[in-house]
Amino acid sequence: MRQTVTYDANGKILTELRETWDSSTNVWKNHDIYSYFYDPLGNLEKNLYQTWDTMIGNWKNIYQFFFTMRRIICKLKCIKHGVFLLHHE
Repeated sequence: MRQTVTYDANGKILTELRETWDSSTNVWKNHDIYSYFYDPLGNLEKNLYQTWDTMIGNWKNIYQFFFTMRRIICKLKCIKHGVFLLHHE
């Protein structure tokens, strides 16, 4: 597995991409990605986790965390049933 991390101009992490090696095609293939979003002051606002859906060839949202005013609002989405498993404010 290979991991590639991107940063903004202030050194804050924007993405963490993980890829797996496909030995049959000799290429790296997307596996999952964490994306980080910040407010204008540089405070973390949201963390999004996605996995690569090989059937549709696109990213699929798995969960996201929202950070607001020292509170954490957590939403974990159940992929199979499309319902929220946890909601905490």
